[in-house]
Amino acid sequence: MARRLRWLAPERVDDLPDMCACCSFWESAAAGDPACGETCDREALLAWIRTVRSEWGECGRIAYEGDEVLGFVKYAPPRYVPHVRAMPSGVPDSDAVLIACLHVSATARHAGLARCSCRRRSGT
Repeated sequence: MARRLRWLAPERVDDLPDMCACCSFWESAAAGDPACGETCDREALLAWIRTVRSEWGECGRIAYEGDEVLGFVKYAPPRYVPHVRAMPSGVPDSDAVLIACLHVSATARHAGLARCSCRRRSGT
């Protein structure tokens, strides 16, 4: 089956693993445990995606093989990642783009996902 990349969009959030489909740790300024899935606010995550896409541009990708999600990445400039202020290294330059979350499913690890030959198409 062919692998493909799709933009992270509100209508695709339900494709993410359960604990990731509502995780909003990096996207929120609220105090919380940095462990995956501990800060869960699906509406905040959806609002974040909409805001970043409308003000800056695409903020993530999801990798699929058929209907199976192989992994995903969320990214944005520091102004859209409030928890970055708590990083020991300090806030990155405003022109940086931060990876807020990167996940590869256990079944896709060490199977060449990094060499995905996905075609890039506008709006997909």
